[in-house]
Amino acid sequence: MKRFRNILVSLDTRHEDQSILESAAEVARSDQAKLTLVDVVPPMAWMTRLLVPDHEYIQQLMTEEKQQQLEALAGSLRDEGLDVETKVLLGKTSTEIIREVLRNRHDLVDH
Repeated sequence: MKRFRNILVSLDTRHEDQSILESAAEVARSDQAKLTLVDVVPPMAWMTRLLVPDHEYIQQLMTEEKQQQLEALAGSLRDEGLDVETKVLLGKTSTEIIREVLRNRHDLVDH
């Protein structure tokens, strides 16, 4: 019996240990579920926004870097035949994860 169809995996690509990804991939394999890998770029502190004139560019660079890292992680899973999507969310991690779950009706969240 397939329990899960749409799994959200919240990652922090700054860390080396991504063992949670393998656990989620095992569930996805057994249930033939879709995986969505997400990472979150937090908002810049108000002081940073005031003092750093190119803070939006810096945030864009952070987003692009996280997207590349997520795509690298997703590549090997796709090679195994898994359906994997990647997203970089902007905002407070807990809030953005909840929004993502509600928007896309994820039935399992792995963090």
